[in-house]
Amino acid sequence: MIASIEIPRGEWLDLIANLSSNAAHDSIEVRHASLETLGFICEELQPEDISIQLKNMIVQALVRNISVDPQL
Repeated sequence: MIASIEIPRGEWLDLIANLSSNAAHDSIEVRHASLETLGFICEELQPEDISIQLKNMIVQALVRNISVDPQL
């Protein structure tokens, strides 16, 4: 995945922030696509590849979308 190359180089710094923000979108499809993309990116990155601030954004996006209702 290109993000695993670009993000550690300090490129695409707004990608994770934008995806995390989109995880709060009104559309369930946009939220799902954003969370899934964040998941793929996280699988490819090493913990030291991103800042604590970006890690916190990812966690917040996940927490916002935790639901007991499987439809959401």
